[in-house]
Amino acid sequence: MKKLIIIIVFLGFAYQASSCSCLYLKHFMKTLKYSEYAIIGKLVEITETDSVPLFGKVGVKGKFKIQQVLKGKIGTSEIEIIGGNGLDCREDLFNLKLNTDYVILLDYDFSLSVCGYNDLLLENGIVHGRINKKKEQIMPLDELVRKIERKKTVVNKL
Repeated sequence: MKKLIIIIVFLGFAYQASSCSCLYLKHFMKTLKYSEYAIIGKLVEITETDSVPLFGKVGVKGKFKIQQVLKGKIGTSEIEIIGGNGLDCREDLFNLKLNTDYVILLDYDFSLSVCGYNDLLLENGIVHGRINKKKEQIMPLDELVRKIERKKTVVNKL
């Protein structure tokens, strides 16, 4: 019995150590502060990739056609975004739909952020998702763009 309790306690610590420690960024606007890029774009392709040679196809990449860069500087009209593989706390791209517009937050290497809420669905000029609260919302795209511009101005003044 004593061995069972020790094993259960050890597994509890191991699980806690491997869990993502920054999932407290529960909405898009909070995640924006920690992201290098914010873009509006269309997901045009998803492919699996061998990111760890001995373990097969474990990574996922998505090709995005950029319509507008809201934060950061990107000198091309298409980028390849790296999604998670389930082991690195990053979201995978399988949650996104092909040929659909999104507002996406990215890290410096064009990967989805390890922390937070990275994407908002964009349909007919309206964004959908957890914009600035922990529940689903909708907002006109131009209003979101103004909010992002205000956040960039505040960050740049600091």
